[in-house]
Amino acid sequence: MQTNQTINDLFAQFEAAHAKAKKEYDALTDYQAINNFTFPFWKDFVVVRLAESLKRLLHQDSYEISGPFGVAARLPITFSLNNQETLYITIDPISIAGHQVGIIDYTTNNHRHKRGTIGEVNGFNHPIIAIDPKSTADNVAKIILDNIEKFRLPDAQ
Repeated sequence: MQTNQTINDLFAQFEAAHAKAKKEYDALTDYQAINNFTFPFWKDFVVVRLAESLKRLLHQDSYEISGPFGVAARLPITFSLNNQETLYITIDPISIAGHQVGIIDYTTNNHRHKRGTIGEVNGFNHPIIAIDPKSTADNVAKIILDNIEKFRLPDAQ
């Protein structure tokens, strides 16, 4: 895996794979083949690369990417640290077409949505810190590690 690829590069790879898959899908005529066809998922091109960089910098053997969850289709990355602590980092797809993703800042609660509302339940009271699309996955991983308390779920602290 190249570590010098930017978020823009990773999204460009996703877009190329998606365009190729779309051509393959459009050429299908068999009903069962159409129903079983799967398109590439941006998670596999962008979020997995971020998780791999974090795994390497955290000196961990594994991680888990869950989701997408909620109205915003957010993707949590979970690391088990030292068999005692769990680190959760949540990636938000701000704009897939615009190559924009962000990380949820759990240290801030703007109370914009009342308790129990869809907005509150989906985590919209916590701001999203946008990732510069020109950043590499390794740079983003270093930013996360340098500001780790911002990105942990409150229950994981």
